[in-house]
Amino acid sequence: MLQFYKTKDDSGIDIAINPNSVAQIEAYLGRNDLSLVVMNNGRKYRINQNCFLLSEKFEKLANYTGY
Repeated sequence: MLQFYKTKDDSGIDIAINPNSVAQIEAYLGRNDLSLVVMNNGRKYRINQNCFLLSEKFEKLANYTGY
């Protein structure tokens, strides 16, 4: 079952991210409250969340089987 993570980027635009397509998550400019999410297709999103918490959410959604 496909699960998307719905949030807003740092400019306030609504986005939905497929966790299976995330290539990399990193802290943006050393700040703990801003993450840079790089997708497999090269697209980048800046999200106002801690990168460690965000990676845990993506991992749970990517491994969700629906059972």
